[in-house]
Amino acid sequence: MLYAISYVFKNDINEKRNAVRDEHIAHLNGAEDRLKAAGPIMQGDETEEAHGSLIIIEAQSLTAAGLFSDTDPYVQAGIVESVNIRPWKALLGKWLS
Repeated sequence: MLYAISYVFKNDINEKRNAVRDEHIAHLNGAEDRLKAAGPIMQGDETEEAHGSLIIIEAQSLTAAGLFSDTDPYVQAGIVESVNIRPWKALLGKWLS
């Protein structure tokens, strides 16, 4: 099943986020084919500052998706204010085929 993992970042964490970004990306890449999409949720149209992150991953269960999130360097570094994990049913999109 697919799961949508969304993070909301704490305020003023860009420096700390940049310090662990490479580890975060390595963690995501470690999911290999199970990772369907990932990227930052931006503050707005006119900024490069991230408000959070969205990850779409295939996992065996909500618990497994939670373990993936728990071991994410962003979460472990304490820059994430909240995590929301929900089953996600993909209905449309070219990447589904």
